[in-house]
Amino acid sequence: NFTLFSSDSSIPLSFAGLYDLDSMSIVLSTDTKLKYNDTLRVNYSGSIYGSTDNGKLKKFDSLPVRNLYPTPPALVDILLDPGGSFIDLLFSKAIADTSVHFEEFVFTGNDNAPVLVVDAWLHDLIAERITLELESAVLTGDTNLNIWYTGSRLLSTEFVPVEPFGPVKFTNTTMAPHTIPGHIEAEDYLQNAGYIFENCSDDGGGLNLGYADIGDYIDYYVDVTASGLYTITYRVATDFQEAQFELSVLPDSPIDTGVVTSTGGWQTWTNIYGLVTLEEGLQQFRIRTLVPPFNLNWFRFDEGNTIPEAILSIDLNVNHFNIYPNPVNKGDRLIIEFTSDTEGKLQIELLDLSGRKMMDLYRGTYSAETNTIYSEPTDKSISPGLYIIIINGDDIKHQKLVCIR
Repeated sequence: NFTLFSSDSSIPLSFAGLYDLDSMSIVLSTDTKLKYNDTLRVNYSGSIYGSTDNGKLKKFDSLPVRNLYPTPPALVDILLDPGGSFIDLLFSKAIADTSVHFEEFVFTGNDNAPVLVVDAWLHDLIAERITLELESAVLTGDTNLNIWYTGSRLLSTEFVPVEPFGPVKFTNTTMAPHTIPGHIEAEDYLQNAGYIFENCSDDGGGLNLGYADIGDYIDYYVDVTASGLYTITYRVATDFQEAQFELSVLPDSPIDTGVVTSTGGWQTWTNIYGLVTLEEGLQQFRIRTLVPPFNLNWFRFDEGNTIPEAILSIDLNVNHFNIYPNPVNKGDRLIIEFTSDTEGKLQIELLDLSGRKMMDLYRGTYSAETNTIYSEPTDKSISPGLYIIIINGDDIKHQKLVCIR
């Protein structure tokens, strides 16, 4: 009694009957797998269906059928990491994690030479993104980059297969890394998510990063020439009381927190400093806004501790002072040694660079001699970066920077 058509082809039906939950609906079933792009029509030429009041269902011809089958995920973007070893494929729909199989992808580079895809996985936070790992990295000068998908197991979370595609040509976005130790202009970034650049009136001109909002981030591709301790100098400005940003090594290793107090204007520039321990090799750094707004002109990495001495300490009635280890790991204790000619009550506090108290390191007394004090363990929830240790006694005062990592 019913005939289903896709375009001009008839599709066999295996069942027709009333819908259990709605007596005004008839269900048609077919064993043929229909697709999202099928154009469907249905005919009724019988006389057996009637209404409950004995009316007969009228015959109809070429009644359009709304095709609600989900569309398959489409490839919308291809991103090559700056080191050339990983390719990100961005789809229009979320991908089912268990359906990702690296052997279903093919990549070719120069002269259409195939490069083996050795692994593939779904992004932890972006369900539409798949990362492919290559056996050998794409080089800066390589051209004619193409990707294929040749399989059948890649599915959306709606269980719709991704249709095979390729070759899809994409741009070589590898770049020469910034060398560390060295100077990095804010505008020489790899990827920017949210910041706006403007003309800069600081020495050297150029552009500065600005208009920061919470969560904005910007990435830089770097090559650390040797592992060790480095001083970071940030060239910053803000007209607000306080702003903060975080520097991290991707994928997720925060190494420093910059605190910018008011400089008196958006183009009134000053330096702030940080101490970090870096590992040798190619890396991707990310600056992310914690508390807006601020401007950044450039930042620089120098080997060792090169923070100006005038910033590091202030002494009052302290003959000898030492603090170690510095840098200190989160959760570890600090050992504080100093010599005083007096005795009395003593309080040692940890402050951030804006002067906000983070924790008490010690409360007790000191003697008219060489004092060795073991602090409370540093709070593991504190972000890596530079902090101020304030020592206040009845007759002594000392201030020094400490790096927590």
